[in-house]
This record gives sequence, C-alpha cells and structure tokens, in this order.
Amino acid sequence: MKKRPYFYLQSFEEKVANVGLAFELMQDAGLPKPKARPEDIVNLDLKSTLRVLYNLFTKYKHLS
Repeated sequence: MKKRPYFYLQSFEEKVANVGLAFELMQDAGLPKPKARPEDIVNLDLKSTLRVLYNLFTKYKHLS
C-alpha cells in the first residue's frame, strides 16, 4: 500500500487555492502576474505550466 504524504490536497478547489497562493507569492517576489490561471495549472495544461516555469527561470537564472 502506497503511503500518502502528511498533507494531501484532495479536492480541485483546494489545489486551485494552493496554486493561487503560489501565484500571489510570486508577485510578492517581483515577478509579473502569471498569464496562466490556477485552474490551468491544476488541470496540467502544459503551455500554462511552461509559461510559469519560464518566468521563474528568467527571474532567477543569474543566481546559479
């Protein structure tokens, strides 16, 4: 039997709220508001996910 992590998000709404919080934190860190919607990320939309990752990469690529 596979063990679940301690904190496990089950509902779609919980997942969307979590991604929304991540977007808010990204804006607080100086990133532009993501064009993707939290729902797109939760629904595993590849283009939306890659856009968010690219924004993170371009912001922090100089820190390597």
